[in-house]
Amino acid sequence: MNQQKLLFRISQLLSRFTEQVKILNSNGEFSINIHAENILINILNIIYDCNLKNINYEEGKTYPSIDLRDYDKRLAIQVTSTSNLDKIKNTLSGFISNNLYKKFDTLYVYIITEKQKKYKQNSIDEIIENKIRFTTECIIDKTDLYKILNAQNDIQKITNVCKLLETQFADNKKEFDKWDLYCKGLYEYDQYITNLYSYIDIKGFSPRVNNTLVRLNIDKIYVPLKFKFDFSNNAEEILPKEKRISYDIITALTNFEKIVILGDPGSGKSTTLKYLAYTICAHRTDSYQLQAYIPIYIKATEYAKYLSDKGRSLSEFIIDINTKYGLLFSESLENNKLIVLIDGLDEINITNQRHNIVERINSFIAQYPEIKIIVSSRIVGYKETRLSSYFFHFEVDKFSDKQIYLFLNNWYSSISSYSNKSLEIVSGEAKKLYLSIKQNESVYRLACNPLLITIIALIYYQGNKLPEKRVSLYEIATSTLLDNWVKLRANEKNNIDKEILIELLAIVAFHIHEHYSSGLIPEKELRDILTCEYSKIYPYIPQKELKHDINDIISFLREDAGFLFEKGLAENGEALFGFVHLTFQEYFAAIEFNTRWKEGSINNNLSDYIYNSNWTEIIKLTASLFKINEPSRLGRNHATKFITDILNTSDVIPEINRRLNIVCQILNEDVEVDFEILKKIIDEILDCLSFDDKNENDHPAFIYNYCVNLLLQATIYQEYLLERIYEILQSQPHSTLSKRLVYILMSASDISAVHTKLLFILASNQEELKAYMFNYSTVFPVANIVKTELFRSEIINYINSPKYSQTHINNLPIQYVCCFKENLDDWLLSISLINDPEIKKDLIDFYVFSWGMGDVDNIKTYYKAIKANYPSFDLTQIENHIAKLENYKSLKIEDYPILTFNDINIYKRQENDLSYAIIHNDEVVIIDYPFNYENLEPFFGTSTASVIEFCDMIISANKTKSKEIIIHNDNELSLLMRYYDTIHWSTCINQNKAVIYALSHLFKDGSINENILHWIKTNFNKNGYSVKTEISFNLTSYEESIKSSSLNIFDKLFLLKLINPKFKDKEMLSLAIKEYNKIESSKTKNECRTILYRII
Repeated sequence: MNQQKLLFRISQLLSRFTEQVKILNSNGEFSINIHAENILINILNIIYDCNLKNINYEEGKTYPSIDLRDYDKRLAIQVTSTSNLDKIKNTLSGFISNNLYKKFDTLYVYIITEKQKKYKQNSIDEIIENKIRFTTECIIDKTDLYKILNAQNDIQKITNVCKLLETQFADNKKEFDKWDLYCKGLYEYDQYITNLYSYIDIKGFSPRVNNTLVRLNIDKIYVPLKFKFDFSNNAEEILPKEKRISYDIITALTNFEKIVILGDPGSGKSTTLKYLAYTICAHRTDSYQLQAYIPIYIKATEYAKYLSDKGRSLSEFIIDINTKYGLLFSESLENNKLIVLIDGLDEINITNQRHNIVERINSFIAQYPEIKIIVSSRIVGYKETRLSSYFFHFEVDKFSDKQIYLFLNNWYSSISSYSNKSLEIVSGEAKKLYLSIKQNESVYRLACNPLLITIIALIYYQGNKLPEKRVSLYEIATSTLLDNWVKLRANEKNNIDKEILIELLAIVAFHIHEHYSSGLIPEKELRDILTCEYSKIYPYIPQKELKHDINDIISFLREDAGFLFEKGLAENGEALFGFVHLTFQEYFAAIEFNTRWKEGSINNNLSDYIYNSNWTEIIKLTASLFKINEPSRLGRNHATKFITDILNTSDVIPEINRRLNIVCQILNEDVEVDFEILKKIIDEILDCLSFDDKNENDHPAFIYNYCVNLLLQATIYQEYLLERIYEILQSQPHSTLSKRLVYILMSASDISAVHTKLLFILASNQEELKAYMFNYSTVFPVANIVKTELFRSEIINYINSPKYSQTHINNLPIQYVCCFKENLDDWLLSISLINDPEIKKDLIDFYVFSWGMGDVDNIKTYYKAIKANYPSFDLTQIENHIAKLENYKSLKIEDYPILTFNDINIYKRQENDLSYAIIHNDEVVIIDYPFNYENLEPFFGTSTASVIEFCDMIISANKTKSKEIIIHNDNELSLLMRYYDTIHWSTCINQNKAVIYALSHLFKDGSINENILHWIKTNFNKNGYSVKTEISFNLTSYEESIKSSSLNIFDKLFLLKLINPKFKDKEMLSLAIKEYNKIESSKTKNECRTILYRII
């Protein structure tokens, strides 16, 4: 067995060792710990080149702090299965009090289960008092042993350790043979993935040196992306405990098992997933964090086709996708060691198909709740078919200055190996391009996108001027590549030039986008389209010549094109063609859309495209093309007319105002239009933002906030819009509109012009506007302006003003806290800067009870500092809180309750499935499970019997892998409906089967159970939620029951959408809209509008 296989086998056996200890310890069996010491002696002696002895056997002594020792090397080791900080502190206390630091220079604590992610060094330093050097790195577990062994790179040591572990933990020869087969499969798979993704596939956009295509190695060119925690798509209750909002892909996957990556076209989503797969497989022995995992990359469109053809689950597709590695995938699935990477959810153009895939993914994670999975999608259209709340959502952050510079250096370095240029020269060229990009704000905005900066680098390398607009970038890239092809065929007799190729590609792109969600078109259909359209261009061409030219074009696409090329084979063996990237399919489709709009052939059904998110990108590019293709005035006139046509389309629910939304997305691309239409658009937005506070719940203000944000990012409209906003702020400083506009400016303060305007307000005497800024409620992410010295200075003056002191009630403006960093020194500084003692005391309490400081040790450190600085303050509340938390910690109570009945909370205890804690008014009562009446009756009185029955339902569900509530009868359903609100969000209970049971009992004896209907509507009327129906559930029959029932039209639509995410019925929708327009009650209208949003 080679070194890589041996290391992988060691990792498995060490994990098996750890799991055995955990299982036995949880059942009160601790004899394994003594056995562990004896096994570890031999392993540690090999790794550390020492001669450790078990002090208990050798000397007949028992120390509370060490188990193994080597007097010659002055090395001591404590072996324990307890990983918490208290155990570490006890070990160190015993080590110091027994004067063992005089005999041993080095102490390690080996955790035979698993060490914590973090330990506090300052807590350790308080114990050791500089008598021994002991850092958190001296706390080790199996991970550290693996890393050390791997770093030593000693094949003999690795072999010896593996043999020792095999002797103790390998089950039998048959199991080992199976493992060996698995390792062989793993080795081959690693090689396969490494070869597959070694080079970034940017077909057509790689440079040529001396007519040789440069292959860009992924290891050398890839710049790791940053992912922002997407607060708009994550439920508030699943925000990370730590207030970190930016992650790299490895850290994100380590912290969150189920991830959705959202990003704009070309933002690097696909490359990141391929890079992750490549990194795990190519560097398996280097990166222990994920080295035991098997990554599998899946195109969402490929699974969509498989599902359409065979109707099978995602797990079956994973096994079938490459039967050669079926054993590897099935083993990894069962052991929760598979990382599923599903790329391009948005590329499934047909919404119903996308719904199906989302449902299958949700079912997959219910079947395998511990599997790691990443799904990527564009932002636009995602919310229509969002994944379940078990997923954490991240958005790809734009390239920073540093990332842009690093990419350019990597790009030019990759070229240098193909030329005779030195690294110094290519580094200079990269810097020159970087400075050119920095000098042009429009180009810089483009360069923040990985695909676009790749094209920028290619264009610049070929000696072209850098464009300022995205569509110009595509146009230059298109011209460059097609010009090259035409020049290569200059001596051949043909009728094909660049313009004809663009026209043909545009027609093909439009057809693919409209008819193929996979983005792939069969060769025969492609030939038919090309032949038909080419015949229209050259109607008198002889058939022989026509056939020759079509063959020539197909050959070009198959061999040389950078856009449309052969991407695979259909099941019947026919070639499938597709665009290199969805971005270019959309660009060419936009050229055709532009033509058809001018011809008037799509004007009658323009709304079908405008209100379909799959066409949003194409609509934006279409508008951008007017200026590129036509002289200034004509281009502006066409763009104005196009936008006017969009504004004149009718939306079924005008309040949604999708027409205004899409128009602002177009203007965000710096599309030039006549001033009058711009003024009209801004007037409408400002008018819509001027509604009364009392109507806020009935008004979709977020739509107009978003529109203003889009226009503020548009370079050519930014100044005018800011001028309009500032006029309102000056003339109506006390209005609700002014407050909303200030909030919008705060959210957009990373835009330079907005930032400057806000600084101007801060430096002025416009106290009302400044107060709006200080009371802006959004905390994450922190507004850019809040981080400035001027903002901090002004908010301090505001809080210390007599007017504020007189009106202050409870908490300070949240932005005051955001001005300071999250550490003890800054917390203390923020408190010291406040003059009023009452406000100061409120802030002291706020940090402990509202802001969150992590564990009890952080609060204790904070408390000591506050006590020293403000001895006169009454800190009893904090002292009681610390005592309470320490009590919880000592009792090993989990962080969150499973059930919360008003002020009575039921917690599970750590490491014991049969022990729970009831906490009421800070009093803790430990009770064993199953619960009995006598223990719970003091808390729940006459409801005790029903509470116990409900607890059994939830605890039983919580113990299963799927965490599914199973309802067996009407009584259990009644209990669930009665106590549903008591289930704490952290339990992540799956209620799908319970909802199916409720639905199946909604219609009984010809009547409607109003209690069930109310419960379902109250708890499951949220966007993206749908029931995963089972085979036994007759969907067609149930739909008919809903339609023929006496329910009102909105309840019918709600239920139909709940059981079938693909549901759409134009007649029912039309009837609902008519009824909606008759509703007078704002509350009822708001409820019905929510249902219509989901359907539309």
